[in-house]
Amino acid sequence: MLLVGLLEALLGFLLVLAPLCVHLATKGAPRSYDGWFSVFSSVPCGRRAFSSLIGVIAPYTASIGATLQEVSASSVTASMPDRPWLRNPFSSVHAIALANLGELTTGIAVLSALQGLKSVRGIPVAVNTSYEKKARTPRRLAQTHARGTVTCTCSMASVLEALRDVQEPCRKPIEGVLTNAKGERVAVCSVVWAFSLNLKQKGENAAAT
Repeated sequence: MLLVGLLEALLGFLLVLAPLCVHLATKGAPRSYDGWFSVFSSVPCGRRAFSSLIGVIAPYTASIGATLQEVSASSVTASMPDRPWLRNPFSSVHAIALANLGELTTGIAVLSALQGLKSVRGIPVAVNTSYEKKARTPRRLAQTHARGTVTCTCSMASVLEALRDVQEPCRKPIEGVLTNAKGERVAVCSVVWAFSLNLKQKGENAAAT
C-alpha cells in the first residue's frame, strides 16, 4: 500500500507540477493547511495530489485511499471509496477503516486550528468510534458496478471552541461525523487530543514584545 501511495503521489505531482509552479511563482506560497489545499484544488487532480502527499507523510493513513474534499475555515471533509480490501466479512466497510478516516479528518482540522495558535500544541491520545449503521455500497449502486463512498466531516467551529482559552494541560474530544453515499450517518469518530501550552513559543512571543 505504501508503494501505491508513492506512485499516486508521483503521478499527481506530474499532473499538477506545471500549473502549481506558475501559481506559486505569481502569488507566492501559502502558510497554512487550508491555503495549501486551496492552491492544490485550483489545479487538475490537485485534491488527489494533496491527499497523496498527506499519505506519504502518514503511510498508514494512505492505506484507505482517502481524498480531502474540503479544508477551510468552516470545516474539513474527507471521503473514502468503497474498495474490496477495505471491507469486513459482513459486506460492509471495516470498522478500523472508518476510524482511520475519522482520525484523518479530525487531525487535519486540529492541526489547521493549531497553526493559528502558536502558543498551544496537541497530540492525539485516544480514538473512540461509535458505529450506527453498516457502511456499504447501496444495492442499486452495486448492481451497476458503482462504488459507494464514505464521507467524514469535522466542524472547525467545534475545534476552535475546544481550543479556546487553553491555559493548562487538558484533554478534549474532537468529533467527525461519517455518512454513507446516501447521506445517512454511519459512525461518529471522537479523537481525544491532549493540549498544552507551547512554553518555548510563548517565551519567544514574550521576548519579542
